[in-house]
Amino acid sequence: MKRWITVAGRIGMVLVALSLALYLVSLIPQGVVGLSEKNEVTLKPQTFEIIYTSYLIPLTPQVGVRIRISTNGTLQVKAFDLNITKVLEWLGEHSPARNWTVTLLGEFVASHAEFLVREQEIPAGNTTFIYIPSKVENSTIIFSNPTSTKVKLSYENDTITVIAEPERILLALTITTPLGIALSTPWIAVAIKQKRENKKENRALNA
Repeated sequence: MKRWITVAGRIGMVLVALSLALYLVSLIPQGVVGLSEKNEVTLKPQTFEIIYTSYLIPLTPQVGVRIRISTNGTLQVKAFDLNITKVLEWLGEHSPARNWTVTLLGEFVASHAEFLVREQEIPAGNTTFIYIPSKVENSTIIFSNPTSTKVKLSYENDTITVIAEPERILLALTITTPLGIALSTPWIAVAIKQKRENKKENRALNA
């Protein structure tokens, strides 16, 4: 029994050390590749716009995109693992007049569902949207206005380098930290108890 407590305790200490290392990695600032792209656009009600495409620098698990957003209304963002050329070809075939409505976007999503890799609601105010893929991608990111009023959008795109996606590090920490503490606590308690008993024995011998 004591042997298993020792083994489990050492595994627990390794997990705690791993958690600390992951936390330190999460503190490493993101690097920026190339120049930032700033722009402003007004999205009419029930319309969408292509905000970002990685046609110059493909995204990888170490290279992602960060979009700093300032908007006066609610927006929807969708990221696709699709080259911008394919996206524009489809849109050109289905809407030659460039009538990019959310209905058209819904049709695009339905016919390219397997390429939709991320979707998120963007509330009014200032927000940062970060997307880091799990594999090499030629990504296209679309913002849509599902509301019945115009929405002004100011944004700044950065291609960033990261060691690991912060969300994945956080997920790993929620697993390794409590597990490490749970495994190591009995071992530490036994070690403290044993140390106290050794002190008592030493005192008895010296008395």
